[in-house]
Amino acid sequence: MRQALADIPNLLRVGTRVMRGKPIGFSFNVADRCPVNCKCYWRAMERVSELSPDEMVAFFEQKAREGYIHVNMVGGEPYVHLKSDLLERLAATMPSVWITTSGVTPLKHIPNVLHFISIDGADAETHDRVRGFPGLYDRIVGHLSDARAKGPFPACLHVTLNSQNYRQVRQVLEVWRVNGLVDGVAFSTHTPIHGADDDWLRLFDEQSESLVEDLLQCKQEFGGFLLNTPAMIHRLLPENMRKQTPDNCPTARFVDSFHADGSKIEQCIFTEKGDCSGCGCAVNTALESIPLGWGFDLQSAKMLRKILPPYEQSRFLQQS
Repeated sequence: MRQALADIPNLLRVGTRVMRGKPIGFSFNVADRCPVNCKCYWRAMERVSELSPDEMVAFFEQKAREGYIHVNMVGGEPYVHLKSDLLERLAATMPSVWITTSGVTPLKHIPNVLHFISIDGADAETHDRVRGFPGLYDRIVGHLSDARAKGPFPACLHVTLNSQNYRQVRQVLEVWRVNGLVDGVAFSTHTPIHGADDDWLRLFDEQSESLVEDLLQCKQEFGGFLLNTPAMIHRLLPENMRKQTPDNCPTARFVDSFHADGSKIEQCIFTEKGDCSGCGCAVNTALESIPLGWGFDLQSAKMLRKILPPYEQSRFLQQS
């Protein structure tokens, strides 16, 4: 009850901004550097000069004054700032914070933050091959183990299903439910990026249809540990994705994206190079499923609430 009462001001702010057609959150590349060698959307961007730490904090503070309530700190790799207090300073400016990381470095306990750790396979061989970084999977397991050993550490996996791993849905869920190192798993599908040299990761229609079937079956077995709701999963079908455009994309409408120099990224975090007709972003499917003008799905609304801090304990995510 105390948590619900504390949420009321932010829920009112969200509702007001949505009704006015204004963004409710933003993504920010807190680093334009990354030690991992994957062929991701960030690699297809032009490199920019990063704002100074004080300039980044001022940028975030301005966004808070403008009414944004959520930020996803991305990159590059946010944890290139591991040895400074920048991530802590940035997180303190916003009511709700995600850090999306490759897990390549040790992880920090930062108040008000939910970590999303990127995993691209059910085993080290698959993940490390997709990421182009030998030993990365074992690093992630070690860093999460260390973080959890030191106290409550809200964290989820974000798995991007592609042609190399789309058959591993069940294995991913089994491995991570048993090891107890995360509170849930969110699945996206690979979004084609023009200029990203990612043809080897792209999904054919029959592969997408197969993984949707697997996800729906796993949802019945794993419940809330699989964060995607049935409505979100159905939106990953090729015939549904092909209807997507920048004009009807809820992420493009309600989540702004910014480069490390503070300049606006057109369209969304994937830039204008992202192929909307093949986009399976979990954020997009979640926003589509709650009352933003496309109808209402109670399961998706509850799921999104569970992964929007503030958190006092990781137990909030364990409630399905």
